Amino acid sequence: RILDGIGDYVSAIAFFAAIGYWGVANSYEPLLWWPVTLTTLLVYGWQSALVDFYRNEFVARMAGARSFLEREMKETREELVDLKYRRGKMIEKFALAMYLYYLTMQSKIQAREQSPIHSHTYVTANSNIIRFWCLNGSATSRFLIVVACVMNHVEFFVGYVLVFGTLWSLSLQAFQMAIDKKLEEKESP
Repeated sequence: RILDGIGDYVSAIAFFAAIGYWGVANSYEPLLWWPVTLTTLLVYGWQSALVDFYRNEFVARMAGARSFLEREMKETREELVDLKYRRGKMIEKFALAMYLYYLTMQSKIQAREQSPIHSHTYVTANSNIIRFWCLNGSATSRFLIVVACVMNHVEFFVGYVLVFGTLWSLSLQAFQMAIDKKLEEKESP
C-alpha cells in the first residue's frame, strides 16, 4: 500500500517534470511555464490528498473503523519505532517516514476533526458523494494527461487541474461539510 502510494507520487512528479519541459519547448513564454507547472503540481497534490482522505475514510467506515487517518498514523509510527534500531532497512524507514509525512499533511488539509458518527450512518450519508470525489482521483488525471499528450496539448491538462479540478474539489468540500454537519446534528443528543 505504501509503495503503491509512493509510486503514484513519483510518477506524478515525473509527469509534471515532463509537462514543464514540454511547456518550455512549446510555450510563447517559456520562463512563465515552470511556475505554472509547479502551481499545477501543488494544486494536483492538494486535490489528490483530498480524494485519498475521503476515499480512505469511507473505506475505513465501511469496515467499522472510526477514523482511517488516526489509525493509520498510529500504526505507521509504531512500525517506524520498531525499525528505528534495526540495522539496514533504510528503504523501509524512508518509505514509512514519507508515508507518515503524507498522512500528517492530509490531517492538516482536512476541514476539521471527524466526529464519532456511527459507521453505518456515515457510509449511508456519503455513498453518493464518494463517487464524485473519486471522479477527480488519480485515474481520471492520468487518463486526461495521456489524452492531452496524444493531442500535443498538455496545456489542456494544466487548465483542467487548475480550473475544473479546483472548482470541483472546492464544491465537493462544501457539500461534504454540509453532509458532515447534518450527520453531527443527527447524532448529537
